[in-house]
Amino acid sequence: PEARRHMLFKSVVHHPAEVAAERVASEIGKLLAIPTAQTALAMKEGTQGILSFRVTTGSEALVDGGDLLMVVEPGFQRAAARVHGFQLVRAALLPALLPPFVDLLLLDAVIGNSDRHQDNWSILQSPPNLIRLAPSYDHGSSLGRDIAEETLEAGMPDEFLTRYVANGRFRVGWREGAATRQLRHLDLLQHVAVDHPDLIEASLARLSGITRDETDAIVDELLDAFASRARQA
Repeated sequence: PEARRHMLFKSVVHHPAEVAAERVASEIGKLLAIPTAQTALAMKEGTQGILSFRVTTGSEALVDGGDLLMVVEPGFQRAAARVHGFQLVRAALLPALLPPFVDLLLLDAVIGNSDRHQDNWSILQSPPNLIRLAPSYDHGSSLGRDIAEETLEAGMPDEFLTRYVANGRFRVGWREGAATRQLRHLDLLQHVAVDHPDLIEASLARLSGITRDETDAIVDELLDAFASRARQA
């Protein structure tokens, strides 16, 4: 018989479009060959939501990024921090885990994810000493999920969409002296490229094989009950 799989049912928290955004974002990650949590649209007692399947397998233990950052910087204000620095993440991760983390940053830039906080990425550990970066999860704060339906139905001018995308910001920032700046998505990638041009080049190469037909197929899967026609467009 098929092994039982653990999953989390997530309903809308802040914006009605979160469920659709989570589903589309996870599938875009797969197009980019970036590991993401498996998801599925779902209904529970008449409530729309999404199933997010557990990212651990076998004996793996999940360790949140915040736990790792606290080891490197015990004074890190984990509960209150709006942003955590890329340099701190780099110091907390094994060198082999930095390339897949940079891939997460690329995914966030592509989908406009604004919620990659210190406990929204993790590593997976299994005995005796195997460690890998966990698949990306919790993408509800992406893909313009906060744009009002009225704005979508009225038709967004190109300059509105350009400005919206350009103003997207990471929860991963860049440390300058004692301060950590929260940067726009593209600005952070440019900063990382100065220190790690090879990682950014390899990550950006993932975009070259993506076609409009493939992304349209992901959106076409959405039922109208989960996303309006204006939002799907």
